[in-house]
Amino acid sequence: SYFPQFFDLNNSIKILKHFLTPKKTKIDFKKIYVTREDASYRKIVNEADLIPIFISKGYKVINPHQYNINEQIEIFSHVDKIVSPHGSNLANIVFCKPKTEIFEIGPQFTNPNETSLENRYKSIAGINHLNYNRIIADTVDIKSHTELAKKYIDNNILKKSSYYKNLIVKVEDIRMLN
Repeated sequence: SYFPQFFDLNNSIKILKHFLTPKKTKIDFKKIYVTREDASYRKIVNEADLIPIFISKGYKVINPHQYNINEQIEIFSHVDKIVSPHGSNLANIVFCKPKTEIFEIGPQFTNPNETSLENRYKSIAGINHLNYNRIIADTVDIKSHTELAKKYIDNNILKKSSYYKNLIVKVEDIRMLN
């Protein structure tokens, strides 16, 4: 970060928005579903069942990896509603305008060390005056973790932690969204 570390989180977000939020937009959609299709874990395994529902409700399905940072800022700063699995793509909510609705899809975290992971995007949403909601998904074990994960993360954590599993979402939870 080029910003001095003595700024608190509230001021850092304001500074980022001031310098990075584009003024003109080509965005012609107001709702997005953010996919984690390229992720190693926390993918939505029944995503193919959900995407037609999202599209029928006017959502644009995006994969942030297909956009540069300026395009991501433009998208997140102009939409009114975001549905996304828990993951680093949600860090882009720092660019959202107040009252944007955020629906974070995530597992029920059960280990005490996962609490900070569970609340990080909720905290950003609170600071940014966003309407935060959480959709709890069931977890699905991953057959084989990446070599990188196996190298740096204890095998017991990989097996037991909800953080390192894929997700399955109840279709009804998505049908109830506007």
